[in-house]
Formats: sequence, C-alpha cells, structure tokens
Amino acid sequence: MWIAIDQEGGSVDRLPPEATHFPSAMAVAATGDLDWARQMAAITALELQALGINFNFAPVVDVNSNPANPIIGIRAYGSVPQQVSQWGEVVFKTYEQAGILTTLKHFPGHGDTVVDSHLGLPRVDRSLSTLEAVDLFPFQQLIQRGAPAIMTAHVLVPALDPDCPATLSSRILQDLLRQKWGFQGLIVTDSLTMGALDQTWHSAEAALLAFEAGADVLLFGADAGHSAREPQLAYDLLLGAVQQGRISRERLDASVGRILQQKARSGLWHPAPLPPLKQIGKSSHQAVAQQIAEASITLVKDEHQLLPVADSDKILVIWPQSRGDLGSACRMVFAKVVCQPYSFQLDQEALDQIQNLASQASLILVGIYESYRYPAQIQLLQSLLDYKLVVIAMGSPYDLVLCPHLPCYLVTYGDGPASLKAAVEILAGKGCFQGRLPIDLGTDFLAGHCINPQSCP
Repeated sequence: MWIAIDQEGGSVDRLPPEATHFPSAMAVAATGDLDWARQMAAITALELQALGINFNFAPVVDVNSNPANPIIGIRAYGSVPQQVSQWGEVVFKTYEQAGILTTLKHFPGHGDTVVDSHLGLPRVDRSLSTLEAVDLFPFQQLIQRGAPAIMTAHVLVPALDPDCPATLSSRILQDLLRQKWGFQGLIVTDSLTMGALDQTWHSAEAALLAFEAGADVLLFGADAGHSAREPQLAYDLLLGAVQQGRISRERLDASVGRILQQKARSGLWHPAPLPPLKQIGKSSHQAVAQQIAEASITLVKDEHQLLPVADSDKILVIWPQSRGDLGSACRMVFAKVVCQPYSFQLDQEALDQIQNLASQASLILVGIYESYRYPAQIQLLQSLLDYKLVVIAMGSPYDLVLCPHLPCYLVTYGDGPASLKAAVEILAGKGCFQGRLPIDLGTDFLAGHCINPQSCP
C-alpha cells in the first residue's frame, strides 16, 4: 500500500524533528545548482523510506508569478517556467530512482492566485496563450519527460473551464490532460476537505465529482471542521454510483489499472528492505541541508555598503515572534545584540517601543515575513528608514516590492534554523552571498540578480 506525505522542504515539512529539514524549493533554486536539488531529493527519499513512506506529494511546479500569492510563494522554484521545469525534472526523477512515487502540483497552476485554496476558491484570469506559456508549461514539459502523477489544484481557470474548479473539471482533466496531452499517469486530487471546495460541496460529493471528472486518487486531509468518517462516506457514495450505473465498471477499472501500474513502477510488488532508522537526520545529511542554505542566501541591495556587519556594532534584532528565532541566531555570532521580537499586529505601543530601542543601537537588523499577508510590517520598516537598517526577508522575497526604498535587503527564502544561521554568518563576513533571485522583484531586480560584495573562498 501507499504511505504518503507532503514533504516539500521549507514551509511544508511534515517529518519529525530528528529528520533532516531542507530549505524551501525557492531556496534550492536560488543556488542555481541542480545538483543540490538532486542531493536534497535523494536524502529525503532515503529518510522517507526509512520511515516506511513511499509516496511524496512533491515537487511543486507552479510558476509563482504573483507577489501576493498567499499559499505558493517559496514553495515554488521560481517565476521562470523553463527553470521551474528543470528543477522539477531533477526532483521527480531522483525520487523515482529511489522508488518513491511523486506528484507534480498543483495542476493546471496555482502561481497566479491571491486566495489560499485552503480557505476559498482562487481564480486565475489569464488568457489561454499566457496559461500555455507560463502555468501549463512545466506540467506539459514534465509529462512528456515521464512524470508519473499530477495533483490537481482547486482553482477556477475560466480560459480552460468557466464553470468548475480544475479538480472537478472533465474539460481540464479529461479533454486537456488525458486526450490532448496524452497523459497516462495518475491524477491525484488535492485534499477534498479544503475551503475551496467545502464551501459548495460536501467532501464526499466532491470526491464523486472529482472521480467523474477523471481523478484516480482522492485525498482527504485533516482540515478543520471535518471528521475521520468522511472518506468512508465518500467510499459509500462512490460504491453506490458504480452499483447504480452512474459510474461504469470500465471507468473504475481504468483508474484501478493506473494505480496498479504505478505501484508496479515504483517497486511495491517486490519491495527492497527499508533503510535503517539511523539514516534519519544523520550528520552528513544535515551538512548538505546547511550547505544548500549557505548557497541560497541572496543579497539584493546594499546601497550604503553596510555589509559585512562589524562585530563592534550594537545591533538591535527585530523579528516576528511566531517565526524562526533570528535573535538566537544573531547571539551565536555577534557580541552586542539586543533582541525585540514583535507580533504581526504591531500596534502603536509596539512601534514606539521599537523606536526607543532603535535610537540606542548602531545598526538595526529586521527580519520580516510575508508582508503581503501581514502588512503592518511595512509600517515598521518605514519607521526605521532613517537608521542604519539591514532587512532580511525570512520568507517570500517579495517584501521589497511593498517597501522599495529599503537600503539593504537580503533573502533567505525561509525561516528554518539552517537558513537563519547561514544568513547571520554571511552578514558577519564569515561566508559570502552566493544566491541569485529565482523570481522577478518588480522591474528593477529580475530573476538571476545578485550582489556579492565579498569574495568567496
């Protein structure tokens, strides 16, 4: 049987603390080195196998073209379709060599949305020509190169089907994917309990409609407000539809055949012995994760030549208290550090307190996270522009679009310990900036941009 997981790396990381935790897909892409993606996938596959997991819902091959996208962002490899295809191919083929089944997601593309499909139904209002050149491009390319499965997106794409979300659309799953593109692999739904669907359909009804549209595997996640009984309700509804003739035996057999074919392809009929548990989180794996983080850190701007930061500076470190601990990372490197975590709400009292601390510091280091989602951070940044200010984007790189006058700006593409450690050490001059933007930041900083003020060893 399949034991499945969402293990993308970065912000979508379901493994226990003892495992190896890699930076995000966008961080890997920022390294510019496909071999890092290969090593990350190989190590993750090995640790998944040691845990008995044989199906990973990755890689994300959405092209993140909308800065305000609340759900994809750093989960994507970037905003250039051809490059997204290259990263996705390396990842799915590496997993396949290890015997792990993967899905390309989220078909037909979730990169140009402003609604989180866990909460509501996103809409992609792009022309067919733009969809083909951007969103659909990686999926079509990788299907031609042997991708075994795709995961559907709960998005409405009027240019493809004005009436149904992709997960429930036979025009998208049958007419486009199966007939026009000739895809013979698995079609897996995203969780049928997500808000994009459950505002209109019960999950069991959505399961029936998705199967009728062409899906082979129906997922049920642990979303709020849903019960563990819902998969059984869906099974009963599907069984009744087959018994009553609504779903033909031929249609059912087609999905069963594809499932059995993929199980054979990934070696489930003759499984190899599982790797020993000691493979999980071993030091050599952790070292690769740290090296990827170090190679990903990207300096976008340093207009006042503030870097590297002097050890003699009295540094005020400010960061979101609910995210990775930037303060602790700084204390490990710098001698004079004052830490001030903040809440995303950032009321006037908090802003006044930060101003008071800022007036006593010689340099201010601010970690920000997803300002499109938490816009009060922009007011914080604007209030600090008169100081010596270094800003670290601890998540999406797009914060600079909302506050373009920041003088010194670098990106970690995530707030995991490896990324924060790498960023702080590079700020202190103990490493060099090697990363390049995998996305366009407005028109001033295009994909491929970087600054490297320090020579690499």
